[in-house]
Amino acid sequence: MMAEFLFNKKDYGRFCESKVPLVQHWAYKQLIKLYPDSQLTYKYTKSFIKPKMIKKIERLQYTLMTYLRENWQLIDSDFLFGLVEGKTEISFEMQAHILKALAQKGVDKNRIVNLLLQIDGRQTNVSTFLVVIEALEILQTDEAYAMLRYFDNDFSSPFPYMETYMGALISYKDEKDIKLILETLIKKSEKFDQEDVIAKFNTLFKAEEFSYLFRNFFQQQPLEESIETLKDYYPNNKGVNQLDLFLGEELYKLHHNNQYFEFIYQLSEKIISELNQRYSFTKTLELDNFNLEFLNKEKGKMREEDYWLLYLLNFILDNKKEIQQKFSVRFFSLELVVMLLVVLEDNDYQTMLEKAKEGQEYLWQQMTLDREKLPEELVDLFLNSGDIFEDRVIAYLQNNRYASSISRMLDYLVKINSVKSVPTIIELVNEKQGDIICEEAVKALEKIDGYQLETVTQGMEAGDSTTHIFVSSALEQFATDQAAEKTIEYWEQGILDFHEMFVLTLREIGSKVGYDYLAEANIQNAPEYILETLIILGIIHGEEKKRLKLYQDNLKEQKDARKNNDFFDLFSQAPGGDFNTVDEDEEYSRNNEGTIIRTEKKVGRNDPCPCGSGKKYKKCCGR
Repeated sequence: MMAEFLFNKKDYGRFCESKVPLVQHWAYKQLIKLYPDSQLTYKYTKSFIKPKMIKKIERLQYTLMTYLRENWQLIDSDFLFGLVEGKTEISFEMQAHILKALAQKGVDKNRIVNLLLQIDGRQTNVSTFLVVIEALEILQTDEAYAMLRYFDNDFSSPFPYMETYMGALISYKDEKDIKLILETLIKKSEKFDQEDVIAKFNTLFKAEEFSYLFRNFFQQQPLEESIETLKDYYPNNKGVNQLDLFLGEELYKLHHNNQYFEFIYQLSEKIISELNQRYSFTKTLELDNFNLEFLNKEKGKMREEDYWLLYLLNFILDNKKEIQQKFSVRFFSLELVVMLLVVLEDNDYQTMLEKAKEGQEYLWQQMTLDREKLPEELVDLFLNSGDIFEDRVIAYLQNNRYASSISRMLDYLVKINSVKSVPTIIELVNEKQGDIICEEAVKALEKIDGYQLETVTQGMEAGDSTTHIFVSSALEQFATDQAAEKTIEYWEQGILDFHEMFVLTLREIGSKVGYDYLAEANIQNAPEYILETLIILGIIHGEEKKRLKLYQDNLKEQKDARKNNDFFDLFSQAPGGDFNTVDEDEEYSRNNEGTIIRTEKKVGRNDPCPCGSGKKYKKCCGR
């Protein structure tokens, strides 16, 4: 039998009216977590988003931005428009985040552009400007493009992060812009991170996830080892599994000997040969006749992705001298490997989309393709297909815990609110799993409604230390005494062994059981997170004013000391003991917003090995 929650929506609303900012912030976080699309949540969002409230309540701005980022699909469009239209007190930065959320919803796009135009660029900071750029990139309308292009006609503006701006323009696929961007990279190479811009180009031919791996993990290791690692990441990817055959011993040797441009030319010939077999060009494409004129004549015969791939390849081959002088030739050699990979994948995304609309079985086959990224329209078909795939998705996750497609499977389970998938989602979180998937699994648990506390505790107790760390946040979904008792039990048994996480979990649950446990300890020199938790829980459970003042005075002393740079080390508490200095080797903590973060890098099963070999940890030192 499910225990009754300690608080309901109205209770949290009442706590939002508290005169204590800590309590207001805590209560608002509960509202947006448990009731993201309720009228009461909208009421307090409208109140708290004003500058005077953001200034008053510490960390509130981050909470508001998180609410918009993670719940844009649920939040009512009219409510969001109401926040930014007409006379508003809301800062330009918050307006930008609201308009980005509306852009993601895809409603009334011209209305959004008109509102973005009202954000005064002279009074915005860099982060606001970047959010505006992101919103315009999402919108993909003529009006949004015109506004984007208005910012800079020739990439001569001094504002930072020009690479982000160029990336947004690339997404609109205007050849005049793309030609100018590539020319600018050559002429003004010292002003930009060329690799960032070229990496954005990879989105045009659906290669960004492979490019990311080569740029971040494979730059300094032998190519053969990189390909082996890639096969480990994508064991069932058609393109990846053919790379060895197409590269061969000779090309590996060229790359090993740093003969990068000879490598590039030979790989270009292989790419062109594959595309000659794919298309009936008017004239056989060869390196000698490969130019933009040829591409424009044959454009109508090609998939869009192949056209842009050849466009970039032409740029690389036409600018050999400049690339040698101003760029990393090795980077471009790896870019050619990425190009070959996606050519060998041979994914016709437009045909895939059309066929997926006609048959569920075909749609399922595409969703299980061994790659992280698929076209948004294709994934949307899957997410909006109802619960017809629920059992198949659960079985798939049980048998493919480390597949590249896990993220979209989790999105599907959240979309249909799959309560019966919760045990399977918890099982995904283990020490062999990458942190990103662990985090996404926990986010899924936070969004699925209706499962029981026992499901979480059973998963916690059957799991390893990584399970304990990540899944403990699911306990926060249960505002019950039982959840607090379990949290305390896990702390005393050492299942939860990071004190800050333990305390913040009790804070989020909100039980007096947690308050009484924490209040028994000596608060002398207690860290801020303890004192803040005692103040919050003490107020909502009616602690006497004298005791609350003691907590508040201690907290003030700590903050004053921190401001004066006379701040002592944080403290933690061992089970059953007093507060002791934090172990410097602790791997995890929570930031001020309560989010689990690593203070020490974890090496997961599918992560690159820290020894520098370039292999996955499980295939190297983690054997």
